[in-house]
Amino acid sequence: MNKFTKQCVAAVASLAMAGTLCVAGAVVAGSSAWATPSVVGGDDTTLAKGQIGVAVDSGTANYKTAPWNTGAPTSGSITIYKWKNETDKTGNQKKATPVAGAGFTLKKIKSIGGTELKLNEYTSWSTITKNVEKLNAGAISTTDETGKVKVAYDDTFTLGEGKTNKNGVVQFKDLPLGLYQVQETTVPSGYSAADGGKAFYMTLPAIEKVTTNNVGAVKTETKYNYAPFVDPKNTDQSGSVTKTQNLTHTVGAGDTIEYTIKAKLDKSKAAKNSPDFKEDDFQGYTIFDLAPSEYFDKYDSSVVAEVKVGETDLKATQDKTYYTVGAAEDVAAPADKSDVARKKIKIEFTADGRAKLAEEVNKDANVGKAVYVTVRFKFTLKDSATLKTDKVTNKASVIPSHVPGTNVPEIPADTPPSTDFATFKIKKVSSKDQTALGGAKFRLFAVQADATACTNAIKAGTTGEDLDKVCKNKSSVGFGEKTTATETKENVSTLGETEAYSVKRGTAFYVVETEAPAGYIRNPDVHSVTVEAAKTEYTLPVENVPGPGLEGGKSWLFNLPKTGAAGVIIFALAGVCLVCFGIFVFMRNRKKDEEQQAA
Repeated sequence: MNKFTKQCVAAVASLAMAGTLCVAGAVVAGSSAWATPSVVGGDDTTLAKGQIGVAVDSGTANYKTAPWNTGAPTSGSITIYKWKNETDKTGNQKKATPVAGAGFTLKKIKSIGGTELKLNEYTSWSTITKNVEKLNAGAISTTDETGKVKVAYDDTFTLGEGKTNKNGVVQFKDLPLGLYQVQETTVPSGYSAADGGKAFYMTLPAIEKVTTNNVGAVKTETKYNYAPFVDPKNTDQSGSVTKTQNLTHTVGAGDTIEYTIKAKLDKSKAAKNSPDFKEDDFQGYTIFDLAPSEYFDKYDSSVVAEVKVGETDLKATQDKTYYTVGAAEDVAAPADKSDVARKKIKIEFTADGRAKLAEEVNKDANVGKAVYVTVRFKFTLKDSATLKTDKVTNKASVIPSHVPGTNVPEIPADTPPSTDFATFKIKKVSSKDQTALGGAKFRLFAVQADATACTNAIKAGTTGEDLDKVCKNKSSVGFGEKTTATETKENVSTLGETEAYSVKRGTAFYVVETEAPAGYIRNPDVHSVTVEAAKTEYTLPVENVPGPGLEGGKSWLFNLPKTGAAGVIIFALAGVCLVCFGIFVFMRNRKKDEEQQAA
């Protein structure tokens, strides 16, 4: 069997026609002169998958005589085989996985520069070759514009969009001869558009140089393919977007919570000598934050803390703005309640911003590597009455680079982060008998070191602004400093307990007693608390040791008499009396003894 090698050649042997107006390969198609153009694809299963392997054509060519010759076909077909952009273990391109759901739209070009195209006439091919460079560069317009070629589309050609079937194939049948603009107008879910969705051009027929090697006899011919095909590849963007949360400064309601979106750019430079990317290669690249609409206090530009490409901060300068933050768009909760209502915050890149994206991708250090855009958000959680014991999930998505007008689905972030909340209270009790105590004050901390610094400062007797720096300024803003209730009021307070407060579950926070109840010694410990993921309520008991001066003036807990007490004086006087009486008896007896000896 002969082995064919096909490539684009001159439109006519003497005319230099540049590369991408022709495409290698074809599929067999009829050339009915009078049939109505139609599209086969979508749910159709009759179109088979193309031949696998980059060295093999996806289909079979249908070569006929030149279109200006007598008896030439007046119609043909264009077939698109859609493949996943992938490489083998050695880094070489593969052509193995078909992609379904890619939509393509054909536009028939009626004239170029005011000259009507009739591809059954030789002169029209000359017109095409003269303008092919601008066509390939996308420098076209339907009006007179400097540096662009003026084109007019055939308004009678209204075939519409065709989508690839499960085998990754869509075929436009019974097309009249002509020059066609082909554009990917619907990008399959989870993929980026081939070449950013840029339009490309195909002639029908396609003019190809075919080289055959028949038992050593090499022969090269110019042939006219009335069923050309093309093999665009889409890059799978699955896993290209991640979102994480940072609870470092979060205890619960009223505190800030941070999220970071990390999105891989859909373009990278393969080699140092590869052409540099330009600003317009990143048109349409957009990042979305999909924040739950009920749980944060703001959804405007103030929540965007930082935007970077690689390690380059895209903070606005005096004369340049690199991105814009759009007004939050309301996204209703689905009818099946599988999600909550959301606020969609759009991050779009300006021309200067897109230039920065291109600049980062083009760096020598990034050749062959993925480049990421990161967006850091800071939201403030609403109060406990809103959070209650709910789950807060923050989502994200990205639209890859694409030509304006292309229908490109958003690529969602994998495994969006969630935070579950629980109702938390502190109960102050006496260590002696577990009596509930009112009047104790507490602060909560997200960072253990901050909690330790606070309690140590209180131990050291620090006061005023110096104490605020290590306690008030470092503790949970939402919790503030809460005091245990001094009485029980129905539906209001419980003796010895702080009011209910929504805290995060599953990660630790830290409790510090800042002031003890009257008559008790402050508990200086830092209490580490982690509410179990399955629990919706938790109360932390904190004991206090009674101080001196309780129990009616007796010493600390034990009933020991103190120096100077009435009982002590009575015993002392009794002792003195006994001593005096003993001396008196001793002296009297001694005198009697002396008198007896003298007698």
